[in-house]
Amino acid sequence: MRRGVWLLTIILTLGGVGVWWTTRNAIRIERFDAQRFAQMRESERAEWLIRQSLARSKGFSPLSEWWTQWLPSQRAALTPLNGMQVRMLAEVCLKYDLPHLLNRLPAYSENEKSRELVRLYRALWHAQKSDLRRALHEAGSIRARETRALALARIGAIYQQAGEAELARQRFEAAQKLLKQSAIPAHPDIYLEAMSVLVEQTLLRASLEQVADLVGGLPVLYHPAAARRLGQLYLQQNEAHRLPALANALPPKARNALKPYLAIALIQQGKTREGYELAHRAVQDEDPLADAYVLRALHRAGQTELAKRFFMERVIVFGVRLNLQQQVKRFTRKRAALGPYTNLWFWAMIQAGVEAGLQEEVEWVVLRVGQPELRVLGLLEWAAARYRAGDEDAARRFINLAVAEFQRTHEDIPLLYPVRSLHQAGAQTLATHFLSRARDYASQVQEPWLRCGHLNRVALAYAVNGDYEQAVQTALMQPSLEQQRDDLVRIANALTGKP
Repeated sequence: MRRGVWLLTIILTLGGVGVWWTTRNAIRIERFDAQRFAQMRESERAEWLIRQSLARSKGFSPLSEWWTQWLPSQRAALTPLNGMQVRMLAEVCLKYDLPHLLNRLPAYSENEKSRELVRLYRALWHAQKSDLRRALHEAGSIRARETRALALARIGAIYQQAGEAELARQRFEAAQKLLKQSAIPAHPDIYLEAMSVLVEQTLLRASLEQVADLVGGLPVLYHPAAARRLGQLYLQQNEAHRLPALANALPPKARNALKPYLAIALIQQGKTREGYELAHRAVQDEDPLADAYVLRALHRAGQTELAKRFFMERVIVFGVRLNLQQQVKRFTRKRAALGPYTNLWFWAMIQAGVEAGLQEEVEWVVLRVGQPELRVLGLLEWAAARYRAGDEDAARRFINLAVAEFQRTHEDIPLLYPVRSLHQAGAQTLATHFLSRARDYASQVQEPWLRCGHLNRVALAYAVNGDYEQAVQTALMQPSLEQQRDDLVRIANALTGKP
């Protein structure tokens, strides 16, 4: 009898200690104090955003699992972080040197793939501290080849930047060897990113055959995405003249996706007519920025008339059917081709048109496009252009038109892109005016999915505009903790400059 009492006492004591320890280390939801938040340093804001994101996420521990068994309602109250959210928060931890929060992410991750991503960032953190031994040990603990290759490639990039060329080369070679061993990549998205890092870091000395082999290691479905990434990298590094030879070495699907970038290479070589014709024939199924790249290339080559012609043809024939009576019309085949990327494609074309000096054409398109969501994007970008040109009254007028169009939309809109343009033009006040009105409207929308989408876009746009207090206040207007968490993660990610 006495032995049973002692055993029960020990069990209760251990249970009490477990509860105390879990409670002591728990991250709790805090009341948002805007004034205090405004006075925080940037690193303190980052830490607050991460902690509040975790407080709204499901953590895993033996005690929490036991708790949800007895209280099933607790199981559905919170959800764990998905892989993308883990990466966003880990990037913030890396930038602001927050290893104590980085070490807490695995307990809130939804699966082993997400937890391995945390090991990747631990390896990068050690590399930033010049502790190569621990960095390699952490990278070696990653089981997925693609993730381990990405860790080694990024470690190599850190040492390359620090001037340690030999150490960097060894890491790059090890990463490339791992990718070659992935006959059928379990995580093609991670493979693609590792390939991009390797190509970016070794572009000038890597042979085209090596690059083509890396692309060939991906499933065929990922070949177009790999080719687009390569095209962008070669353009950024002023190596577009190597693209034709690369295209010949690539698999067929990758070669087709590279056509807009081959067109740009021709334009840069002075073969503007050939480049224009190739770009005109190319169809970018999932590349919303390619047309804008071509338009900029034509402008920089001094081909104003060809740029104007390309802009109008793409926007009218392949983009949207414009209507002089401003009635809503359906999209033509470009919408079918681009699908969810149409908004981004239209904004990129308007921005590139402004940069190319096509003022009349851009204004004509912006004022006549039928779809409200596209009108919002176009009007905001055009407002930024007019403000940059010194016409503040016109900019304000277009902002007010954008507010009115926003209230007609039935889709969530990527507001961060034109708001960033307003911010860069110095028109933060106009951006704030638009976002305030947009938030007032969004909070009254009846459809839950649309209200959630609008608030999410407005919160992220506030962050891009540098107004993090309003961004957080907007995120906390979401009805559920999960939706609040999703927005807070994106706001934290905006601190890294990659929203």
